Amino acid sequence: MKPPSDSDSVLDHFVSLDDDGEGGSGSLQRLTRTLMSGLEKADDDDDNLSFDAVICTAGGWMPSVDYTSEDYLMSVEKMIQQNLYPVIAASQVAATRLNRKGLFVAIGASAALAPTPDMIGYGLAKNAVHHVIQTLGKRGQLPIDSPTVTAILPNVLDTPANRNSFPSEGTDYDSWTKTESVAEEIGNWIVNPDLRPHSGSLLRVFPERELGYKAVFRLVR
Repeated sequence: MKPPSDSDSVLDHFVSLDDDGEGGSGSLQRLTRTLMSGLEKADDDDDNLSFDAVICTAGGWMPSVDYTSEDYLMSVEKMIQQNLYPVIAASQVAATRLNRKGLFVAIGASAALAPTPDMIGYGLAKNAVHHVIQTLGKRGQLPIDSPTVTAILPNVLDTPANRNSFPSEGTDYDSWTKTESVAEEIGNWIVNPDLRPHSGSLLRVFPERELGYKAVFRLVR
């Protein structure tokens, strides 16, 4: 993973997380150790580094394959590595480094609110993400004062990776959720905690055609 190159962006710290060479992230313990170790090194520059918000946007998608093949097992494991493990690792960062009234956000999936034919690994992993967020959102689960834990559930995020996965012919990209809309909403929650949903909540986000494809956030749980 490389640092963002956008000249308008300013990073306080960047922690590189190497994958397992096959598009996954290796074991959960290895991923978490790497993340926490990187933050400990950052402490050398900023003593007792802490955060107002921890946002986990890591994830991936792939369809299911023939359920009788070994590739089926590989696809499920890969989806767990790419979608669930980063949220678990980030939750430990939140538990140890969030400031009072801090915000922890993960990316779930609207599709995982129902059965997910042809992408069982993806649905399983994202449903597990929802469970993690709902559990951590319960009072007293995180050892900090008054945190907000929530997940944003897009239909499809408009990212380069997702565009590469779907052919441009016949795909309505306007119906996909823009990442800028999600970032803007999270930014509002950081600046004004009164605008946040309740802790443990799941929020669907989708472009509303009648509103000029403006992103709409709806509480589902």
